[in-house]
Amino acid sequence: MKLLSIPRPLVIPLVAAGAFFAGWCAPRGGDVAGSAHGESSQRAKAATGSHRAGRASPDKLAAPAAAKASWEESLALEEGAWRDLEAARAWRCLAEHDAALAWSESFRLTEGAELRATLNPDAAAADAWIAGTPEEHRANASIEVASLLMKQSPEDALQWAAAAADPDLRHDMKVGIMSEWARTDPVAAAAWCDARTDGADCLPVLISAWAATDLMGASAWLAARPADAGRDSSTLSLIEPLLDAEPASALAWAQTLTDPGMRRSTEERIAALTGMERE
Repeated sequence: MKLLSIPRPLVIPLVAAGAFFAGWCAPRGGDVAGSAHGESSQRAKAATGSHRAGRASPDKLAAPAAAKASWEESLALEEGAWRDLEAARAWRCLAEHDAALAWSESFRLTEGAELRATLNPDAAAADAWIAGTPEEHRANASIEVASLLMKQSPEDALQWAAAAADPDLRHDMKVGIMSEWARTDPVAAAAWCDARTDGADCLPVLISAWAATDLMGASAWLAARPADAGRDSSTLSLIEPLLDAEPASALAWAQTLTDPGMRRSTEERIAALTGMERE
């Protein structure tokens, strides 16, 4: 009889693998580990050598130190699909015991960003996470943390980002947070900007991201605001997507700009791109 051949190795994404093995991190409930069945099962496995190298028992992984040891063991395995599975499993166990350590250790994996995306930091711990990140990865790690904080509280994420010492990094994080917030809840994002004294700084980013998914909604919201110098930069953000979608509307918005020089240069640019002349 011909046997079916099974292709191998099977490659499973790290995040899926981590989720599959996540249950291995929990200690066994009740007295199962000490039962006759549990003891006989352990003896059978020892006799047959069924434990694979690098795989620790759930009882071992219950302790933080053992979880760290299991993580190190998984990294020592020969590179390949099995090592990826073991690393994902061990990392998830490590994350259950020490999320900050798991965060910093994830940079040892090429696919670490996928694993980090499953964590839920809070603003109070975020600085410690970044401090534990390898220096060459800290800028990108800060943007990742800001994105994770955004999923829990956009306001907290923006407050955390505003404290960044590097002005370029501070700007990049703010743009990323506002862009994502505008896609998920633009009305709430707009209200937040309106309530702040520095709200004019975030409105252009908000309008640009909002217009990318809901051009009519962004236009209606901005039209309800008074035409003043504070609105000009937001108007420019709206004009850009309108140039392709509705050139006539782009020109109409350009004519509401309160700064004479900005209005003239914008009208001239629209005319050059669309052939439409200002009235």
